[in-house]
Amino acid sequence: MMSKRATLRCCFALALALVLGLATAARAGAGEREPDSGAMTEQARKLHVEGVEHFRNGDYDKARAAFTAAFAIKRHWQIAGALGACELKLGLYRDAAEHLHYFLEVFPESGDPAERKQTADLFEQARARVGMLRIGANVEGASVTLDGAALPAAGLDAVFVEPGKHAIEARKEGLTPARAAVVVSAGESRAVELRLGGAVPAAPPAAGGGPSWAVLGAGIGVTVVGVAAGAVLAAVANGKGADAEELDRQLDAKNDTAGSACSSPAAELAQLCADLDSAVRDKDTFTNAAAGTFVAAGVVALGTAAYGVIAALSAGNERHEQAVLVPVIAPGHQGFAFRAHF
Repeated sequence: MMSKRATLRCCFALALALVLGLATAARAGAGEREPDSGAMTEQARKLHVEGVEHFRNGDYDKARAAFTAAFAIKRHWQIAGALGACELKLGLYRDAAEHLHYFLEVFPESGDPAERKQTADLFEQARARVGMLRIGANVEGASVTLDGAALPAAGLDAVFVEPGKHAIEARKEGLTPARAAVVVSAGESRAVELRLGGAVPAAPPAAGGGPSWAVLGAGIGVTVVGVAAGAVLAAVANGKGADAEELDRQLDAKNDTAGSACSSPAAELAQLCADLDSAVRDKDTFTNAAAGTFVAAGVVALGTAAYGVIAALSAGNERHEQAVLVPVIAPGHQGFAFRAHF
């Protein structure tokens, strides 16, 4: 049986051979053809070669940084293989499995079989240290997260995770989310099927805000003003009545005839009679005005109260009936207008 030290030496030799082989293939490819959609860009090649030199010198952290930068520029299978080999040396088994799997998935049919075999061996080493999930959903287009991080839709058939417990969730607008908690061991593969539920019940429309404070305030204000105006008019009418009574007493005191002093007034009583007639007329006018103002204020008060009650009831009704009751004050007309929509 091979010793542990011999096994480690074998793994290192395999990883170094893979990285150097990828670098050689990249340089050869650069001399044979111009960059295209399937080739690494010049900057990515430079970073890749830089990573190979760091790897050869045993500086795996710098090598990984260079390979990661190159892979960010161009997701090329050669860079993915070198990056995975470096991560395997650093003990980053989940990342190594992900990048080595990418290498194997997109490795061209025209590629060197020996190169693919070397990468497959490295992948199996990383794969033995991590778990793998195959995630599916019953609804196409659902977004999936693993431990809160979004997963690309294209990679759900092979999601590499650290051994332990993980939370998975699938969401799609209008549907009830699906959640699952899984525990996976090193080297284990598990299939997880997320089943989103039916349509999420639409939230009921918000209930109306109740009666409008502007309308209530206007109604109360008009009522207060009407009552105050009616009180003033009533006071003026009472004053005019008192004036008329005083003039009537003066006429009685000066009238020495049996009849009314103003039916055929003497010259000295004519002015008193005219003043009395004016006072009586003013009293009647202000009395009628005060009565009308009080009635209008009462109508507005009742209308405002009715509006408040109806609006409050309609606010809690599922059908949201709309009712508006507006006080109306106009010369010769007092009342309120009622409008409802059901």
